[in-house]
Order: sequence, then C-alpha cells, then structure tokens
Amino acid sequence: MVLTRRGDHARMPITLWFPNEILTDIIICATQSDRVTLCCVSKLFHALVIPILNQHIVLRIRKKCRSFKNLCRALINNPERIEIVRSLIVIRDFKFNGAINYDLLFESLILMQNLERLSFNCRQDGQTIAARLASLTFPNLSSCRLDCCFIESNVADFSDFVARYPSITRFYLRSPGLALPDDNLQRQQGILPNLLQYDGKQLFFHKLCTSTLRAVRLGPWYRQVTTSDVQALRARTDHTVPLVLSLGVQDIETAEDNIVSLLSAGIPNIQSLQLQISSLHMLWVETLKRISTDLTQFRHLAYFAVTDLYLVNVQGAEVILHTWTAACPTLKGCCIGKQCSPAAI
Repeated sequence: MVLTRRGDHARMPITLWFPNEILTDIIICATQSDRVTLCCVSKLFHALVIPILNQHIVLRIRKKCRSFKNLCRALINNPERIEIVRSLIVIRDFKFNGAINYDLLFESLILMQNLERLSFNCRQDGQTIAARLASLTFPNLSSCRLDCCFIESNVADFSDFVARYPSITRFYLRSPGLALPDDNLQRQQGILPNLLQYDGKQLFFHKLCTSTLRAVRLGPWYRQVTTSDVQALRARTDHTVPLVLSLGVQDIETAEDNIVSLLSAGIPNIQSLQLQISSLHMLWVETLKRISTDLTQFRHLAYFAVTDLYLVNVQGAEVILHTWTAACPTLKGCCIGKQCSPAAI
C-alpha cells in the first residue's frame, strides 16, 4: 500500500486517484439529469456515462420535440452505442396528434439485438406497431409492455409477434381491439410458455400456453370473473408456488358463488389477493363479513384487499378486518377501500 500526502491528492483531479469502477458506481447512483451533466465534464466521464445512458432509453414523443429523431439517428450512426441498449420505452404524448416517423424508429429497433425490455405506450398507432413488430427479432427479449389499440384486422400480426418470443417472462397488455377471441390466436402453439407475470385482459389470458405464472393482474373491473377464468388461472400456475393475484371485478358475488370462494377452492396457493370493485358502497357489510369463511381455505394467504376505484370508505371496516384476520391465521395484512398492494405486478 502506497501512502501519499493529502496535499498531493488535493492538487490531483479526482479522475486520477479514483479508479473507473468507482466512478462508474457513482454515475449509476446519480439521477438521469446528473448523468447528462457529468457527460459534459470531460472525455473520460463522457466515455463512462454514455454506455449507462444508452442501456435504458425512454423516447417521449411530444409536439415540437427533436430529441426523438436526434436520438434515433445517433443510435443508427453509432453501432457500438446501439449494441448497449437493453431497455426501450416509447411514450406518445396524448396531446401530440402529429405523425410519428416509425421508419426511423424501427430502423434503429432492428439493430437492437441485445434488447431485453420493450414498451410501447402509443394507443393511436396500434395498427402500425403490430405490423412492424411482427418483422422484428430480439433474441434476449424478456419483458414486453404494449399499451396500443390493436384492431381486429391486425390481431394476426400481434399473434405472430407474441408467438415468436418464448423468452418473454413479463407481459403487459392494454388493447381495446383485442376484446374478441381470434381463431389465429387459438391456432398458435406455445404462446408465451415461460411467462411469469401477466397484466392484461382475461380473453387473451385464456390464449396463453404457460403453467409457470407467479403474478397475475386481470381486468378490466367491469367484466365479472367466472368459473372458466378460475380454471384458466389454475391451469396456468404452479400449485406448489405462491401466487400474487389482482382481479378487477364488477362485484364480489356471482350467480354461482362469490369470487373468494371460487378462488379458495380452485387456487388455494394464493399468497396475495386484491379485488378491485367498481363501487364498494354497493356492497353490504354482511357480504364482506361472509368472505371470512372462504379465507380459511387459503394455505399461504399473507395479504388480502378489497379496493375501490373511487376510494370509498366502508362503514365498520375495522370490524370486518378483525374478522378476516381471525379467520385466516396466515394473514399479515389486509385493507378495504384503499389502493394498496404489497407486490407490484
């Protein structure tokens, strides 16, 4: 170990007595704006910051915003930078009604062979995105988020895209256009076989060919969960592994039985259960109390919540919560009427 005087260190630039590994750790902990500032400090910082900035890219398409085109062109013209990209998020501002240069965007996407996470939040452009996604190949893609309006005419392109990526373990889908079942989706074999987390509609959920799900969020709340949904959940999960489940339902009680009874009988390995109701004030207190008899059938339930879209306060909620915890000894937390969840899906 070599000892030097403090005065000598004071006269030396920090980059000369801090190894690059430590500087990289500092840059990783910095905010995005600070990273951009550090990028302009020196050539050394520029070389250290650019790979970190390029790993996770967020493209926000706004009115009179040139950053979208500039970034795409910079990536295309620098292959060594585009190889570093691991995550790409494309967000279209809802106030922006202009045309997007998707030729430029997908020209850069074709070169992102190391991409692991892909997200599109562009509802108006579902038809264009579906057709172009079907022609791409990402060998390492593990997470996909699509908030686009896929109309019936391009469901075939969408199905071709998802069937091509058995590597995806996280999938988020919000698409009004996929409300109807599609024969093309039914013919596809092995749709997302290794999926671990799913967030989307029930109808597409029934098309999945996985049995490894660990976390599921099904919606929207105005579609009632049925026995077939519970059977689909049971077939797509491992009963020996705890499950995190969130359901958007219109009401707790159905024509056959209540939702909790269906789940406890069909999927007793649920660890976290959240029911999002359209309006809690329409529920009788006795209905919520009756749930306690069904909670006893869960073996691993640690968290249970009945939430409301409008955050309605339920009279007598504390009594109901005590009834639930007494009925289910494994419960570590529960709530009524609040938007709270212990695990993000």
